[in-house]
Amino acid sequence: MLAWLESLRADAVFGWRQLKKHWVTSAAAILSLALGIGACTSAFRLIDALLLRPLPVPNPDRLYSLSRQGLNFDGKPSIDQNCEYPLFLQMRAAVKDRAELLALSYADRVDLSYRPDQEIEKAYVQYVSGWMFESFGLRPVYMAALFYEVKPTDLAMLAFPWLALLGTAVLASLPPVARAARIDPVTLLSAE
Repeated sequence: MLAWLESLRADAVFGWRQLKKHWVTSAAAILSLALGIGACTSAFRLIDALLLRPLPVPNPDRLYSLSRQGLNFDGKPSIDQNCEYPLFLQMRAAVKDRAELLALSYADRVDLSYRPDQEIEKAYVQYVSGWMFESFGLRPVYMAALFYEVKPTDLAMLAFPWLALLGTAVLASLPPVARAARIDPVTLLSAE
């Protein structure tokens, strides 16, 4: 056991000397490892959130998509998920005590502006049943999609981007201010 520990110590010392001797190569390898681990972690979090983790609603295994199969105008088989509103109301009344029927529209891309003096932006709009959030046991929160697992009461997390921008602006303005402070106004005016 002692020989094994001595061998491990000798390998660690040799490795440290090689890292110090070839520090550029070592830094490149460490940076590559850090970027690779970060990219893999980000990819796994995305896959976990989209595919592996169940939906954050009660009974996600009981969610179904309703569609109709039939023939289109050419006589070819087709699957249709569209439904007229009166038919939707009839189907909702038919399953009233056993299930909750929700209506969703397709996501449409629209021009959007919050005030008349702002530029028009492109956004996706999707209409849903008014009782959808209540049926899923969710509360809509303003800008919740932008802050993953950040609560509205987490002031430190919400203030951090603004403080970082303010700090960056102050640091960016320091060199020009320092340069301007070294200029003697009397010399500058007498030169003109």
